[in-house]
Amino acid sequence: MATTPCPSLAPALALLTALLTGCATTAPRTAAATSTPTPTSTPTPPSHEPRPPPVARVEALQPLDHDTLCEGQLVIEIDSLLVRKYPRAALTPPFRFLPIVVAVLSLPGGPDEGDVTLIAAPQVYRAGDRVRVLEGRNVLDRPVRRLHGLHFEMHLAENHTTVTPGWMSFATLASQAARAVPGPTSDVIGIAAQIARKLDHDDVMLTWAPTLDDLVRYARQRGTLRYRLLTPAVLPDGVAAAELEVLVHVDRDASCQ
Repeated sequence: MATTPCPSLAPALALLTALLTGCATTAPRTAAATSTPTPTSTPTPPSHEPRPPPVARVEALQPLDHDTLCEGQLVIEIDSLLVRKYPRAALTPPFRFLPIVVAVLSLPGGPDEGDVTLIAAPQVYRAGDRVRVLEGRNVLDRPVRRLHGLHFEMHLAENHTTVTPGWMSFATLASQAARAVPGPTSDVIGIAAQIARKLDHDDVMLTWAPTLDDLVRYARQRGTLRYRLLTPAVLPDGVAAAELEVLVHVDRDASCQ
């Protein structure tokens, strides 16, 4: 007896064949579709949240040894100043003068970065007046260990409002910059380094350039030193046109005695 296939299987087989054929033919199209580049996404805008402060990483170092720490502090102090005659004597009446003391601490042969200390008195003095307002002011106060190999010089000068030398504009800029910023900047240091170079030779009354190592040695041997600095210029009676007295001493901590 002959058998015939079940008529219900034919549609199912046809559908299965169609599905298999469709998958085989559409696979390349799917692969091609996936190779199409996708649109670029919109960049994320930068965040405006404040950044945390750059907190320093701290590394502990070896402490200073006792001998280095006890080298002390070299101090050069103005003890008294008397100006009997200013360089511009012809302008004395009715002008009043502004005496200044400029100290420069620098590294010979090093970069132009001298540490300048400028101490100025009010413009109220006449020839023969003792400049008391400068008494007790320090032109140098540094650890001895920081002074090895450095050069020191000090100038006594004067100025008045009628003639403004070049260094005065630099001094004004330096003082304004120091008030404008919280700490020293390269511009302030650069301006300060030019103050001494811009001193007019006509305004400088005397210059003192001692050797710091010698001052330290003498002060340790003899205690507080006292020097009188006299101007090369003298009056008709032979006395110096101006004299500046300074004290030099090395201060040490009580634990170093």
